Amino acid sequence: MPATTPHYLDHAANGRLRPVARQAWLDAAQHPGNPSAVNAAGRAARRIVESARETIADLLSVNPTTITFTSGGTEADNLALIGGARAARCADPDRRLIMTSPLEHHAVLGAAHQLVDEGFELILTPLTEAGRINTAAAADLIRLEADHLALVSVISVNNETGIIQPVDRLAAAAAQAGVGFHSDRVQDPLGLAACFSQADKKDPNPAARWSGNGRTAFDQTETAASKNSAARRSTTKQLFRPDVCQPQTAFSLSAHKLGGPMGIGALVWPSQWPLTAINYGGGQENRHRSGTIPTPLVAAFAAAFAELAEQQSSEMARLQALQDRLTELLDGVGAVIIGRELPRSPAITYALFPGLIGQDLMVLLDQAGLSVSTGAACTAGVPQASEGLMALGLTQTEALSGLRFSFGWDSSMDDLAALEEALPVLVARLRQATRPDSTATALPPLHRPASVGTNTPAAANSLDSGSPATSPGSGNHQVRAASLAANTSAQSPAPVQIGDDSSGSPTQPACAYPDTPVTPGSLDTSPTCDPTPPALDSPSSTSAAGN
Repeated sequence: MPATTPHYLDHAANGRLRPVARQAWLDAAQHPGNPSAVNAAGRAARRIVESARETIADLLSVNPTTITFTSGGTEADNLALIGGARAARCADPDRRLIMTSPLEHHAVLGAAHQLVDEGFELILTPLTEAGRINTAAAADLIRLEADHLALVSVISVNNETGIIQPVDRLAAAAAQAGVGFHSDRVQDPLGLAACFSQADKKDPNPAARWSGNGRTAFDQTETAASKNSAARRSTTKQLFRPDVCQPQTAFSLSAHKLGGPMGIGALVWPSQWPLTAINYGGGQENRHRSGTIPTPLVAAFAAAFAELAEQQSSEMARLQALQDRLTELLDGVGAVIIGRELPRSPAITYALFPGLIGQDLMVLLDQAGLSVSTGAACTAGVPQASEGLMALGLTQTEALSGLRFSFGWDSSMDDLAALEEALPVLVARLRQATRPDSTATALPPLHRPASVGTNTPAAANSLDSGSPATSPGSGNHQVRAASLAANTSAQSPAPVQIGDDSSGSPTQPACAYPDTPVTPGSLDTSPTCDPTPPALDSPSSTSAAGN
């Protein structure tokens, strides 16, 4: 089957650039000025940047000053965890705990491990048998460690399985405990727009947007109003309701996951929360981030997000229809869908092919003109089992048998028609040539993918409740963190090591010099950072252009 017209089903890795974003990029690229310069060209570029910032802020119902543009989702996650945790500990040295889940993107887990090296302790949230975070247990831990937590970070939509985590409830628990909460929402652009715009509908159940009915709370009158700056500010105030979407949280997003360009993302960080920069230079982004602001990328980001919001109602329904059809095709070849009965993004589906190796099937599909992936592109290319999948209880063999299918703004039923033609043939071919050590034809029950997200009473009852693997009040942090991590399969990666030195005192680097190596015992008891939020600069007084 020669590849003539490729069918792209890997939008969770990257999507095609929307035409409106391409045009916005071209228009902005005609302006030569550096947006941090004070001359006429610089001021013109600054107007483009700030207009884009306001557009994104309106769609999210946040203050534009809370948006820091970054190079993408990874940098936004790094800035949130490392910059947020360091600033919190500088303000209060007792805040040396970080809580996250074993299901996070490597951008979060990698940053968490960096913090462990700096003397922070890491708590991994327990999971339910269904494959979601155990909300009750996590909330208990947040309340128990409220005085010691620097930050809680939980992904909204998992980048491999598409399973949606109960971030609204966890954010509420963190807010009640006075703890900062961050969420990686890179794979959740539709959810972000729906969540932060639905307050106008006074919807009591924001999670219902993922019910599978294609329902959205987006109000077209908001889009019309957003064309006027004054109306945008008024609309934002009307939508700002703390009981709906927890606006006092931080979150990361990335343009290239919603039809924008690569190389631009954003961190939304409440202005009253302290945040320490993790790179150094001109401090162009409110002293939270240094580097020349890429005007064309920012303009294209805003244009793509605005179009997504305008089309949201139809987009949700269209993506759900695509996912429903994909489910039928996967059922037809005996695949096992991870999280099938759980709340999932309609854009991402992860399926296991028992007895096969996912990479083999991916290569054959690629040769047939169908682009899919075995998992996150950030770790793809290396034939190893995903830590996130193994955290759900899969064995290495099971985790290596899967493929991820993901949709975007230009996905269509034509793509699935091509998949329907190729998939059964290729699966049959691989099963005939199955290696002797990969002959499993069925997956064991309970704690295995066949039960992940099943609709059994046990799974339903344990979805977001239950007892943590270890009592929150027992043991020290090292024991508890290891126990929570051990709530997954025995073949899961080793628990993180806690960053305490041999004397039991946490290593604490100077907050103003985050890259300075720290050895046990060389504690800086008087950090030189300023934990207070920096004053907001006006566009005309931004630091000098350069970098």
